[in-house]
Amino acid sequence: LKAAPSGPATGGIDAAVVEALLAGCLPWLPARLSYPELLPDGCLGFSPAQPPADINAARKQIQSHLRSAEAPAAVRHIEAAVCEAIAG
Repeated sequence: LKAAPSGPATGGIDAAVVEALLAGCLPWLPARLSYPELLPDGCLGFSPAQPPADINAARKQIQSHLRSAEAPAAVRHIEAAVCEAIAG
């Protein structure tokens, strides 16, 4: 099993964790800081001792949830917001 390690307790979103999750790693993350908002319902609390019942389904659910964080989607979102702000 691949696992996404938790990042430093800075309170910010750890980009390395998001990258690992998008690559298919399982989220072995604490239920605090910004980590719960990174994951869809039912995907927090996994551990080596308690993996998801269906690992592939969990990976797909997480990747789908985070798809908007990928660079092309994020850039389109930011560009749209900037254009809207400029247009008034």
